[in-house]
Amino acid sequence: MIIIIIAALFIGVLVFQIDDELDPGAALWLEKMNSPETSEAYFFLMGFFSKEGDDPIVVGKSIYQSIREGEDRYINEKILFDYIDYPKENKIALPKGDIYCSAWKPGCLKLIFGNVAELKNELSRHSTLLERYSIFIRKDGYKTLTRPKLTEPIPSYEYFSASHRLNSIRAIVKAHNGEPKAAVSDLYTNFEILRRALYRQDNIIGKLSVLMMLSENLDIMSILMHEYDLDGFDEIGKITKEERGFENLMARELGMMHDTYWNLDRSPEFWEMKGNFPGWFVRILFKPNMSINAAYPGYHEVAKTSQLSQIAFATYVQEKPAKQVIFESEKSVRNYIGSILNGIARPDFTEYLGRFFDINCKIELLNSFLASESQKSEWSNAVNPYGSADTPSVHENGSKLCFQGPLEDARNLRCLVIKI
Repeated sequence: MIIIIIAALFIGVLVFQIDDELDPGAALWLEKMNSPETSEAYFFLMGFFSKEGDDPIVVGKSIYQSIREGEDRYINEKILFDYIDYPKENKIALPKGDIYCSAWKPGCLKLIFGNVAELKNELSRHSTLLERYSIFIRKDGYKTLTRPKLTEPIPSYEYFSASHRLNSIRAIVKAHNGEPKAAVSDLYTNFEILRRALYRQDNIIGKLSVLMMLSENLDIMSILMHEYDLDGFDEIGKITKEERGFENLMARELGMMHDTYWNLDRSPEFWEMKGNFPGWFVRILFKPNMSINAAYPGYHEVAKTSQLSQIAFATYVQEKPAKQVIFESEKSVRNYIGSILNGIARPDFTEYLGRFFDINCKIELLNSFLASESQKSEWSNAVNPYGSADTPSVHENGSKLCFQGPLEDARNLRCLVIKI
């Protein structure tokens, strides 16, 4: 009897060592993240902060090469990931000050439009960054080349965002110097170029950063149009489902999970650093592929939701309590710890998605003025892209118009500023 019990336990342990095959959809996403490609635009952004005289592409490529070597050591030799970054003391100065506030925050736009002499000085001080901005946004083929993982180095989006503010400042100064229509035309062109960058961005931080740049452009265009009584511009197209697509973003999120889970697989440090827990026992409780397969449908649903129409998205949000995106399956006997890990809170991707639908409200409000000869009386005819019957509401003593929407609009993406 004892022999039978021991044999049964042994067989049980062996059975519980077996993991599932990856879901074909998840495997396809992960393969996409590891495809051997190159991207000059990615190198440029990685080296955006390099000092004057250094080529951002050369600097970015050097940083990336060091990252890849660190990744290879991490994968093949289990050495803690590390890489050689660009010397901090050599980085070009990052613009700072009140005028680099977040444009959606109360009072920020008023600061940006404040002291024109100060704005001119900023353009002179940071001319190299502004030049790099103009070069970068016109580069095609952006793709994040690092392997997805929680510790992966992030490109210098803070420099990119600051340089976009410089571009806004340039338009404001140009208008002040007697060329307001040319200034708005420049912002209009910049908006169309940036939406291509929005389409190409393949991680959450980058895509949200570009979205807020687009929102800033719309508000500054609106303020200049009203201040200088301008008209004669074409309507701006709404953000398309291709431009707001979340599939590459969700594939990258899944890739980070894959990296994390496979580093936990049979790890003696599963429970604590420098631990020595038996790997076979860890595998009884945790299986990486089963964990990834259980999480994949949730990420896939976010990607699908990004392709809904504006009205369908509003309906989706209203029904969400009954159809919450699930990143975990029911507790699994074969993968008990994996089920618990999948249940750990993640960002509310629906809230992020909502921002890419919300900005169409701002576009619609601006278009209502572009389509109007007077620019002063037609905004009430604007139609809410979410399909609701509400008319734009007036806020802050007539300085801002807003549409209603299905989610909270903390960043004023459904609102258009018309004066400061």
